[in-house]
Amino acid sequence: PLPTTAEQLAEAYSPPTPVTEEVARESAETIIRIEYPEFVGVVPTVERRTDFGIARFLILYSKPDELAGVRISIVVGSGRVDVSSFN
Repeated sequence: PLPTTAEQLAEAYSPPTPVTEEVARESAETIIRIEYPEFVGVVPTVERRTDFGIARFLILYSKPDELAGVRISIVVGSGRVDVSSFN
């Protein structure tokens, strides 16, 4: 059987560690598709950065003409996912 939406979302919020850029992008795409469908089709900006010694991927989906977006941060070592939106 195919995974349910809830199962897909649970997997996206718990990526395998250490998180690679490919896995981070896949998790972000799933989160956007399910929770923020208005951003499907937006090409995200992806940046790997280290803040206070913690490596993470920062994935930003934004619509500059609408001043709206979704920021997804995924920690490489722990797989912790934080999502915030703005408008």
